[in-house]
Amino acid sequence: MIGSVKKKILLMDKVLLSPHPGAARGVEVFNLFLIRELSEMGCKITVPCHREWVETIRNAGTEVETIECSMTGKPIVTGLIAASKLTRRRFDVLHLGNVANGLIPAVKWLFFAGVVKRCVLMSHREPSRRFVHALKGLRCTVLAVNGVIAEHYSDAGYDDVHVYFGLPDTDQYFPAEKKKGDKFNFCVVGYLDNAWKGADTAIEAFRKVPGDIRISMNLHLVSYKDPPAFEEDDIIPYKWMSLDAIPELLRGMDVMIVPSRDEGVMRETFCLAAVQGMLTGLPLLVNDLPILVEKVVDAKNRIPGMVFDGPERLTASMVSVFQDKARREDMSEAAREIALERYVWSTDDFCRRFLFKEGSES
Repeated sequence: MIGSVKKKILLMDKVLLSPHPGAARGVEVFNLFLIRELSEMGCKITVPCHREWVETIRNAGTEVETIECSMTGKPIVTGLIAASKLTRRRFDVLHLGNVANGLIPAVKWLFFAGVVKRCVLMSHREPSRRFVHALKGLRCTVLAVNGVIAEHYSDAGYDDVHVYFGLPDTDQYFPAEKKKGDKFNFCVVGYLDNAWKGADTAIEAFRKVPGDIRISMNLHLVSYKDPPAFEEDDIIPYKWMSLDAIPELLRGMDVMIVPSRDEGVMRETFCLAAVQGMLTGLPLLVNDLPILVEKVVDAKNRIPGMVFDGPERLTASMVSVFQDKARREDMSEAAREIALERYVWSTDDFCRRFLFKEGSES
């Protein structure tokens, strides 16, 4: 509980106003974690949602109220329905879980009707110009998951913009005391059915590894909704795995490859998988994208990984990190240190600095 009175939070997210995708990932997982944490702190959280999300959200915390909206899959409709149901309510703060043009009418109505007076936006991806313009006149604190996203708001004249994000539930990610097995294990982790995750780049690079070296390696592809078949025994695809199973799997790996590429709308904005790997002490081999490169660049000259550009460079990096044990151990230590310093989420800190920051009016 924050103070002597329970804070009332209205949490809205486009995904929660849409049909349940079947397996929560990324932003959905983070929002459910945040709901649980805020509930445990004694806050009262109200979540407008599609009816397919009701049970999942209610199971996230004891102090959670769901506002069930229409069965339509369009957030612009469900958002407005939710806003109309909340017209006579009052909340201390609106937490927007991500950017979404479809939520603009609902957010404006909530401010106009006095349901909320301030908003904290977690911008997990780049906003449209329309979205930035629409929220500019409102009392809005923006938390962007990377600097590129933050610039959209700063350049538009927002005066309360921060780069702030991290991985929740980090205690379960830690290095193995001793690796098991006689093979050297590379892994790619993510929703690999999506082409922009770049699993094909990792596969092509792995196939280029000279045979006398590759015989000592495996490539683990974690994971797919519909795993492809491979003729090679050393390329191992996984069917979709729950988040709870990932920490133990990572402790059986030696190096994480992050081959994600920019395909316009589809791109990495933070890459939770990379941070999971770093916390587990895995050196990173990352594609040459700003959001990935920043994970392996450090002001203290620690080197947690290597950057590649194209399958040939990735092949060379795989061979190099395999053959140089001392360098690999240095990378492992640096990866965990940097992740613990930069990328661990604290809900207490989030509430104190942003959600219920001193000087903000309810």
